[in-house]
Amino acid sequence: MGGKKWTQEDKRILKTLYTKNIPLKIIQETLNRTQIAIKHQILRNKYKRKDNRQKNHKPLKMIRGNANTVGTISELQVFIECEKRGWKVFPPLVEGNKSDCIIKHYKTGTTHKIQIKTASYNKLNDNYKCDLKGGKEKYKNIDVDYFIIKCDRLDTYYIIPYGHHNEHTKNCNVRLYPHRMKQYQIKGKQKLETFRNKWGVIKQ
Repeated sequence: MGGKKWTQEDKRILKTLYTKNIPLKIIQETLNRTQIAIKHQILRNKYKRKDNRQKNHKPLKMIRGNANTVGTISELQVFIECEKRGWKVFPPLVEGNKSDCIIKHYKTGTTHKIQIKTASYNKLNDNYKCDLKGGKEKYKNIDVDYFIIKCDRLDTYYIIPYGHHNEHTKNCNVRLYPHRMKQYQIKGKQKLETFRNKWGVIKQ
């Protein structure tokens, strides 16, 4: 008996992740497929990895502390989560934009500007943290409608409207507590926990 049928969307996601050299383990978790099934599709469709190696140099290894690698994985995971929920994702053609992508709802046609951030674990304070800034400057509403924060190594997202961020996190330093009970959270910080995995916050 065959496994779960592969849809065109499944194949598109597989091709995107595989050709961007994302590890098979992450692809397996993202698509909820066995590694055998994934390898079969790769061979069947003749997907190829990008060869980033240089002559006389060893291939670069994925390092947990590499901000670019972690950020790229977070972006791809957010893109996939948006697609699952009926939002078509339009990333910018070139880097340097203050919006990481534009999303458009398949049914309503509603569009929003999205800024994606990765929250890293802070062992000292036992929380996850990130800064909602574009370099030294704060984001403006013309550039961002929603912040989507992906907690590193957790299947947890915070979807925060720009207006809420502007009112409650004026210093742009966000501290999150996805792994702790509310009574152990710092007073006044619980407000952001209401946005944990609340994808319905994004207006259709």
